[in-house]
Amino acid sequence: MDLHFQLSQKSASHHSDEDEHDGEEKHESSDHAARLKRPSSSGSLQSLSVSMHSAITLDDHMSHGPTYHELKAKRYAHRIKPALVKPEWIGSNPPLVDFLARVEAWELALMIAETLMKETLPTGEPAVKPQQLATLHFQVASQKLDSHRQGEALQHLQATVKNLQQVPVAKRDMIMYIQVLQLLATEYLQQGSRTLALEAYEEQLRYAPADQQARICCEMAEIYIAEGELDMALEKLEMAAKKMEDEGDTGVIRLQLLQTKGDVLYRLGRMDGSMLVYQQALKEAKLPADKAKLLYTMGRLCIRLRRTKEAISFFTQELQITQSELGVNHLSVSHIYHELAKLYDEGLGEQKMALMKYNKALQIELAVLQECHFAVATCQKCNPVAHRMCDMHSNMHTQVTGQIRETKRSQGRMHFKLGDFDKALRTSFFNEYAPTGMGKRRATSLPMR
Repeated sequence: MDLHFQLSQKSASHHSDEDEHDGEEKHESSDHAARLKRPSSSGSLQSLSVSMHSAITLDDHMSHGPTYHELKAKRYAHRIKPALVKPEWIGSNPPLVDFLARVEAWELALMIAETLMKETLPTGEPAVKPQQLATLHFQVASQKLDSHRQGEALQHLQATVKNLQQVPVAKRDMIMYIQVLQLLATEYLQQGSRTLALEAYEEQLRYAPADQQARICCEMAEIYIAEGELDMALEKLEMAAKKMEDEGDTGVIRLQLLQTKGDVLYRLGRMDGSMLVYQQALKEAKLPADKAKLLYTMGRLCIRLRRTKEAISFFTQELQITQSELGVNHLSVSHIYHELAKLYDEGLGEQKMALMKYNKALQIELAVLQECHFAVATCQKCNPVAHRMCDMHSNMHTQVTGQIRETKRSQGRMHFKLGDFDKALRTSFFNEYAPTGMGKRRATSLPMR
């Protein structure tokens, strides 16, 4: 019989086989069932050995579908706990390994296979080839990962790589090899072993298809950034950018790459280079949220470079996008007005223009506060009679009132700089709730949960 080492269908076929023979299992004696729960029992092991042997030998004569003995042996195999048995009880032979793999009893198959590592077939070939061992280790590792046993999974992943590396590259299962290296790198990162993760990525980069290499370079760059090795990170990012250009990729990954590269250049003190990269990213950005984020970053960078007018331009563009996407009365819009006001005040010395921006910010904040009070009155989780808010509206109320206080203080500073001391004093002591139609006493009595 030519037994091939292959992966069988997953749990669907396994459960259907068990359902077909549920009636047969009900006739087994209670003593026999008890022996199955104790794999060290000689009677149970002997029954399994006989069933497996019958399944293997009779399969030569039964080419149509699974045999009775094969189905029975399959049920036996899945009841055995590999940690409680030794492979000697059923002997060591390659067909048995193939059978256990076919019924997805991966740990048992691996135990038998490891006893055959130094044995050879009559033809002179090894009884178990490295590729077979690698497949078994990989399947066991997958089971360990699914059961959240990362330590054991890592050992099997390492064994998978070791066995695959014994196979010539031309004959190696490269899809499995690259997948295992990716899993290894992920597990190393979770354990904080960044050096080992980088080694796994380097090996993966050697054999990965061209369309995956840019992603691998970006992941390596993230590790170098975390390690503070910014020059190495920049090298990997530039390598990734080149590979993306070769592949013609201008998607989301490229945009993230450009943003990360701009951040690295900024941290290296190469401000002008960082600005050029951000501008390139802005041209390629398609989503409003991505554009707004880039404009904010470029505005902050211009502040660092003391380019106040350019910063105002970038923040103004961000303001337009934010208003279009979130609406005029939104705290994010208010925050941008604050940024603009600071630039006019501290960067250009134009306190009147800064005061106008603070006034617009306050109008937005009061409108948001009024919406909050209306939402509280109609919210089923809030209790206006007892002056109690739900967690969501309580947090919103706290955020809005805090922003209003900050805006009023900023307005007071502008009035002071403009020489209007009375207005500066009046602005500092304000009833932040009066414009909403809710009394200050009632609003402040609302407890925050």
